Amino acid sequence: MILGYANTKDNTDSVNGIRPDLYIISRTNEEISCDTLGISSYEKFQPKDYRLCSTVSEFYILSPKEIVVAVPRDENDHLQWLLDRKKYKEAFSIVKGREKQFRVTKNINIGDLFLEKLLDENNYEEAGKESPAILKDNISGWTNLISKFIDHSKITLLVDHLPTGEPYALQPQLYAFVLIQLLNEGNFSAAERALKLWKPEVYSPIVIRTYLETKLHEKIDERDTAGNPESEQAVRALSDLLKNPLFGKIPIN
Repeated sequence: MILGYANTKDNTDSVNGIRPDLYIISRTNEEISCDTLGISSYEKFQPKDYRLCSTVSEFYILSPKEIVVAVPRDENDHLQWLLDRKKYKEAFSIVKGREKQFRVTKNINIGDLFLEKLLDENNYEEAGKESPAILKDNISGWTNLISKFIDHSKITLLVDHLPTGEPYALQPQLYAFVLIQLLNEGNFSAAERALKLWKPEVYSPIVIRTYLETKLHEKIDERDTAGNPESEQAVRALSDLLKNPLFGKIPIN
């Protein structure tokens, strides 16, 4: 445990009139926590006016005006310390699955803060992986997240992490929305993977079949009109998707 000042220059005159900080440092010289002390009349004191003393079980910070007793931190204190430093990943790992046990989670959703930070950092891969534990059965949260992934052309990174029906599912139109977006992007392998992952009960196979048929005929027309190799590839991919037992087969002219 160290008593000191943060962000000061080498000149000790620069720390006059500043609240002192109490640091806990690990054996590997890493900062575990830091608390700014609420010392009365601190603006009148210099570093030499403070003392850090200890007994077997307690620490004391002495100033000319008062004595402060340092008591052990609990999980709530540690959680608040992490939040103050925007360490949302570490904070979420603590509260995950037991949010109701912490005071601070009554006013904020740490999972949402963690997810938002990942998106702000363009870390869509980790955001996708963490989304089930954070959003659970929050339909509006999933809806917003799907829109954000689509807006940034990252929806393929979310396909594997969408709820599949157990223990909960999203609204059928959301699955259709994702599938149609994948097809529009020409990402047929991701669409095929989604159809294997998701139970047909959670979306409307009829809606998807109709869209696949429409898309297939569009690509056939493009192939026959322009002779575009990409259109030929799309025709084959769409035809393969329509061979899924859920949809039956459609002849290609």
